[in-house]
Amino acid sequence: MATIEYVRLHTNSPSNPNNLQDSMFMDDDINYGGHLINPAQVTVNYADTAGKELAPSVTMTGVGLSSYKVSENDTNDLSRYFRIGATQQFTAPQISGYSIITPTSPYTYTLANAINTVNFTYSNPTPANPNTPTNASLQNVPRAPDSGVAKNNTNLVPVLAISSTLLALAGVMLRALRKY
Repeated sequence: MATIEYVRLHTNSPSNPNNLQDSMFMDDDINYGGHLINPAQVTVNYADTAGKELAPSVTMTGVGLSSYKVSENDTNDLSRYFRIGATQQFTAPQISGYSIITPTSPYTYTLANAINTVNFTYSNPTPANPNTPTNASLQNVPRAPDSGVAKNNTNLVPVLAISSTLLALAGVMLRALRKY
């Protein structure tokens, strides 16, 4: 069986200055197709800030429609199709572990072209590492004896540098003494 689609006609101006009308060709309640004036299609993408696809893209040609196939529009209601210049609202779905960043949802978009794209961008908050111990889990862990050096002591690095310099100097002096 052949697939019947509506023919898409675009005027020079989306305002349709000649007032052309959509039409269907029907006989005995069978829709044989027709034409749509200035229809618009929207592809909606769902990705994170790195561009990783989080959900499959969705292409829409109208309310509850994803193509121009006559069989998809079982009500034969041509007003369900999106039109250039019309404003539509798109809602970003919840994606587990992610938060929507841009655009805000629901997003109102004016369809400027025959083919349009809406990109929803999500962020993924850095999850806590389940292997990182918490303060509560460290309460009963045996501790090493106190070294006397305070934690995060910034004076420790210069002391080590001076110590290694003194050792190198002592080595030079010992080699010089051996010559005598």
